[in-house]
Amino acid sequence: EGGRGKFGGRKGEGGSWKAEGGNSEGGRGKAEVGRRKGERGRGISEGGRRKFGRERKRMRNGEGGRRGEDGMKVENEERDELRPTNLERNSDLRERTRQFALRIIQLASMMPRTREGDIIAKQVVKSGTSVGANYREAGRARSKAEFTAKIGVVEQEADETLYWLEIIRECDWIKHELVDSLVTEADELVAIFTTIGKKSKK
Repeated sequence: EGGRGKFGGRKGEGGSWKAEGGNSEGGRGKAEVGRRKGERGRGISEGGRRKFGRERKRMRNGEGGRRGEDGMKVENEERDELRPTNLERNSDLRERTRQFALRIIQLASMMPRTREGDIIAKQVVKSGTSVGANYREAGRARSKAEFTAKIGVVEQEADETLYWLEIIRECDWIKHELVDSLVTEADELVAIFTTIGKKSKK
C-alpha cells in the first residue's frame, strides 16, 4: 500500500526497498560499537603510556640493567658479583670465592709433577677451596658468635692461600702473570674478610 513492501519497508525513488527505521537504529548501533572500541583503544593507549612512564622512571633510577647509547639493554655483561664494587653483599662473595677456588684448582693443575710441586699444590688447593666453603657455612650461622668464628676461619684460609701463592711465584714454577692476578685476589679477600670480622664483633 502506497509503496510499502510486505516486510514493512518503503520503496525509494530508485526502486530499492529500505526498512523503516532500520538505517537510524543500525546507525546508532554502529556508533555505539565504535564508541566502545574507541574507549578500549584509549584504555590501551593510557596503559601503554603508564607502562612507558614506569620504564623511564626505572631507567632514571638505574634499574633494569645497564643500557647502551641506543637505549637497548646490554646483554651478556660481566656479572656484578665478580666486580670489586659490591663485595659486601652475601651473594657477591659466595660467587667470588667460588670462582677463586676454581682458579686455584686450575693453577694447581699446571704445577710441576715433582715431590715439592705436589705438596705445595695440595696445600694451595686445600686452603684456596676452603675460603668459599667456610664462607658458605658462615652464611648459615645460628648466632652472631658462630658467624664471627666462621669468618675468622675464612680469613685464615685466605691468608694461607696468599702465602702459598707467593711461594709458587717465587719458585718460578709458573709464569708470574698467571700467579699475580691470584695473589691480588687473595690479598683483597683477606682484607674483605678481615673487615667483615671486625664489624661482626661490634
